[in-house]
Amino acid sequence: ADTVYFLGTYGKILDPVCGPLPFGLYPYQEDALADFMSHQYNIVLKSRQMGFSWLVAGFVLYVGMFFSNKNIQMISIKEQTAIRLLAKVKYLYDYLPDWMKVRIIDDNKTLLTFEHGSRIESIPTSEDAGRSEGVTLLVIDEAAFVRWIDKVWQAAEPTLSTGGMCILLS
Repeated sequence: ADTVYFLGTYGKILDPVCGPLPFGLYPYQEDALADFMSHQYNIVLKSRQMGFSWLVAGFVLYVGMFFSNKNIQMISIKEQTAIRLLAKVKYLYDYLPDWMKVRIIDDNKTLLTFEHGSRIESIPTSEDAGRSEGVTLLVIDEAAFVRWIDKVWQAAEPTLSTGGMCILLS
């Protein structure tokens, strides 16, 4: 029930120099997790190398694994960026203890589906990005650089009308 405990105890991130490291959360990351849980809409203005991509990947994994039938969509500026963001979710999953893992039934570069019905999809931006059925959690990465952000938001915002959450990172 505690995202901070989950990531701080079981999370592993990939450091480009040191390799796998425990996900030691900074206070600002703990505050952000509390905000993600408390507010429907979250806008994160961040600088580089603050660990927010890993933090959001961990939050996405938490929602996808611990809640059934959740539809999570991540939108990134390019296809390669979308693939890398989902790869962070998968990396965190791979380092979890086996007893904690929910079985994966679909796993490819852009989609991860769990046996209890939750799915995590990561797609590149397009004019139609975000236009889908109801979304539990919408993440837009590098939102300030997304082409057609007004059209993307116009398409995506109604998918949150059933109470879905949104995290905009930039």
